[in-house]
Amino acid sequence: MNLSDLCEATWEVHQNSDFKLVLSLVLSLNLIALVLNCSVIYGIVLSKTLHVHLRILFLHLDILILYRTTCTTIRAGRLIIYPLFVNSPCDLLWSYTDCKIFSSVCKLPLDLLIYAYLTVSIERLIATIFHKKYEKRSQKTLCLIFGCCLPWIIPIVQFINDVKSIYDSPNFDLIYCSSLSSGTWDMDWLIRVQIPLCVLCMGLCLIAFFTSLFIKKNSLNSRKTTSLESLSSRYQLVENIRTTKFVVPNILAYCITLIIHILLLMYANTKRFDSVIEFAVAKEWSSFILPLYANTFPIIFLFGFEESTKKGCFQLFSRKLNQNRKKIVVPLGTTNDYFQHYQKQWK
Repeated sequence: MNLSDLCEATWEVHQNSDFKLVLSLVLSLNLIALVLNCSVIYGIVLSKTLHVHLRILFLHLDILILYRTTCTTIRAGRLIIYPLFVNSPCDLLWSYTDCKIFSSVCKLPLDLLIYAYLTVSIERLIATIFHKKYEKRSQKTLCLIFGCCLPWIIPIVQFINDVKSIYDSPNFDLIYCSSLSSGTWDMDWLIRVQIPLCVLCMGLCLIAFFTSLFIKKNSLNSRKTTSLESLSSRYQLVENIRTTKFVVPNILAYCITLIIHILLLMYANTKRFDSVIEFAVAKEWSSFILPLYANTFPIIFLFGFEESTKKGCFQLFSRKLNQNRKKIVVPLGTTNDYFQHYQKQWK
C-alpha cells in the first residue's frame, strides 16, 4: 500500500462507529476504575486490621492495576480525541517503533500481575503456617524486596528484549496500533507460563484457607495451650480465614479474566479479517475484559473488608459532603433525657 492508501485506511478505522463505541466504553470503565482503585489505596493505607506485609502486597497489586488502567485510558482517549484535531489523516499513522515501545510499556503491568498474586498467595500460606508468631513479626524490607522488587525482574528483562528487537526490525507506518499489530504479545508464553501460575496461585490460597480451618478446628478442641495463647492464635486464624476468603475470589476473577483475554487474543490473532477495521474492532473487544477486571478488584476489596470500606471510597466522598453541610449543634439534655433514650433503645 502506498502512503495515500495507508492514510485513507487509518482514517476509516478511526471514524468507524463500532471502533469508537468500544473505545468509549473502555474509557468510561477506566475512569471509574481509576477512582475506585485510588480509593482502595486510601483504604489500605488507613487500614489497621491488615498485616503490614499484606498491606504492602495489596498496594503493589493495586498500583499495577492503576498503571495498566492509566495506559489504556491514555490510549483510548488519544484514539478518540486526536482525530478531531489532526490536519491530515496521515497524522493518525503510527510508526512501528512508537507503537512497539508504547505497547511494551503498557504490557508490563499485565506481566507483573500474576507474580504479584503469586506473592500474595505465598504470604497467605506463610501467615497460616506460622500463625502463632506471624502477627507480631514484621519484615517490611524483605517483603518489599521479595514481594515488590523481585517480581519486576522477568518483565523488565522481557521489556528490554522487546526494545532491543525494535532495532533489528525495519521501521514502517501502521494503520492501527495495538499489541497484536506490533507483535508485543508472546502467545506461547501466555499459555505456558501465565495460566499455570494462575492455577498455582489458586492452589496456594485454597491450601492456606483449608489449613486455617483445620488448625482452627483442632485448636478449639485442644486444651493444652493457655487461654492467652489460644485467644491470640484464634484471632490470627480468624483474620487469616477472612483475608484469604477475599484473596481467593480475586485470584479466581483474575484467572478467568486472563484466560478469556488470551482466548480472545488468539482469536483476533489467527482469524483472517476482511479489513483492518474488523481486526481493530475485534482487538478492542478482546481487551475490553481488562477494564472490567480493573473495576472488579476494587469492588471486591471495598466490600470485602469492613474497615477498608468505611475508610476507603465512602469516606472520601463523605468528607466532601460533610464539608458542604451546615453543622448542626444538638442541644444538651438532662440526665433523665439520657436515661429515657437508653430505655427506648433497650425496649
